[in-house]
Amino acid sequence: MTHPPTYLLFIPVEAMFVESIEMDTSKSGGDMQGIAMVTVADASGPLPDAMVSVSWSEATTGTDTQVSGAQGVAMLRSQLAGKKERKGKFFVATIDTLECPQHYYDSSMNVVSSGQIAAE
Repeated sequence: MTHPPTYLLFIPVEAMFVESIEMDTSKSGGDMQGIAMVTVADASGPLPDAMVSVSWSEATTGTDTQVSGAQGVAMLRSQLAGKKERKGKFFVATIDTLECPQHYYDSSMNVVSSGQIAAE
């Protein structure tokens, strides 16, 4: 009895990392939210279609997940925080995970892993 040949499929896998985190805020009435613009890259440069997850802390808590666009940037937003909740605090965004086909997340390559901006 003969067996059919076995084929191995090799899919190249490349490291990806956080290249930068730019922080901003947005106001809605008396409330404010933090905005983190996370740039994801691999050895070739900015990486589109990467799923970016962050945790928010200090002025507000929670998580957000967004996909990076053509320039490798994902825009993530915190929950709204009232003036009382954010007084003297910061919006802090910390990277949780990155996911993208044919890539793996190597956090040791991150240029930065968190960002913050005053919540006032």
